[in-house]
Amino acid sequence: MNPFKAAGLALNVLFLASALTALVGYERSRGLPPPEEILPVLDSDPIQRKVNEPPFEFDYRGTRYTVTPVARYELRGLVVTHNDIAALSDIYHNEESVDFRDICVIWGDNVVDSFYQRLSFWSEPWTCYVQSKSSDDWRQFEGSQLSNNHLLTNNEQVQRAVEQAHIGDQILLRGMLVNYAPSDRPSFLRKSSTSRDDTGNGACEVVFVEEFAVLKPYQPRAYSLLSWGTTMLVVTGVLNLLAFGALPYLEYKFR
Repeated sequence: MNPFKAAGLALNVLFLASALTALVGYERSRGLPPPEEILPVLDSDPIQRKVNEPPFEFDYRGTRYTVTPVARYELRGLVVTHNDIAALSDIYHNEESVDFRDICVIWGDNVVDSFYQRLSFWSEPWTCYVQSKSSDDWRQFEGSQLSNNHLLTNNEQVQRAVEQAHIGDQILLRGMLVNYAPSDRPSFLRKSSTSRDDTGNGACEVVFVEEFAVLKPYQPRAYSLLSWGTTMLVVTGVLNLLAFGALPYLEYKFR
């Protein structure tokens, strides 16, 4: 076979293999783990304790923030959705946003029966939502055992750990419920909820994260396949575009 045609064929095969790998990873990563895989520690409500600590400041990507601690906070939950500050649909956040991720979790009665696997969860820039097509499933759902957590931290290792958590992971989060604002614009204050029973605007917890761990990951191999396949799909796609123009020229030049 002509070596240039063989090279083009090989690139096409690699492109299709990458697409298949990404698709398999995506399909396997969908959904939530069954109740029998839920850890017993998720049965407990978050631990919250009032504090009387002074405000402090920290810098994040060129902006200084003033943070006022409200309560010590510890949460164990199942990640059901999270936002993506890099998504085109989120016009309120970017890579400079100090609230670098929202993580929405459920726990307690919401994870003891398989009904939560039939609920639909999704995130928007400031809020997470849940929906059900079944009135029976909806009656079982306990709204006070779901929380959307706006996360910030001054620890790069903690931030990387949070960013690597996926939907379906069971996580531990420790830190403080806080109110915060840019130090030079104190009127731009964002306040944390201190109750799991409130709803609507202001109902989210704002957490200054000091410790974060994935207690039990969900489908880690699937996410590896998705990441690897997506990366190779981009690489082979670019190579195919370059080859589309270059290979005919090389074939003509060296025939």
